[in-house]
Amino acid sequence: MGISNALAGGIMLMAMVYVILGIPGLVDTSAGVSGAATRRYEADNDALKTSINITALSLVSGNTVISANITNGGNTKLWEYSKFTVIATYDANVTNSRVRTTEEVTYGGISSSTPAAGRWVLHAFDPSTDPYVDPQVVNPGEQFTIRIKPQLPIYSSNPSVHVAVSTPNGVVATRGGAF
Repeated sequence: MGISNALAGGIMLMAMVYVILGIPGLVDTSAGVSGAATRRYEADNDALKTSINITALSLVSGNTVISANITNGGNTKLWEYSKFTVIATYDANVTNSRVRTTEEVTYGGISSSTPAAGRWVLHAFDPSTDPYVDPQVVNPGEQFTIRIKPQLPIYSSNPSVHVAVSTPNGVVATRGGAF
């Protein structure tokens, strides 16, 4: 009887040691899941607070460059321009034929000049507020202009152009028309 009690006590002691040693792993896993859930909530919250609208679309520089005026209609500041995605669909002039073309153009920086082919630049900020409040940051309610130069020339006669702009957190604005 004494041996069985000692054996049962030893088994219970081993079980308790096993449970105690396993608790840090459970805490680490719980903290990891909690951290991931927090990051997901923050990303969703940022997306809900972000809104952009393309208010005007035009062709400039002899119909070689697309200009888009974009308004920040949300509650977040926009500033990570290199993480924006810009896609242009347009009627390209390919050996004097109209060919509908879609391309993702890459960020070319902040510039007042015409971008290189296949690039977009942040051309202008809202002149009424940018020099005074957060230079080169688009605050809620402010507007900015991007210029897009597609890889191929734009068809000269009544071309159709469509632009989609996506922020780093996935909020998208689109606009298109014939020019």
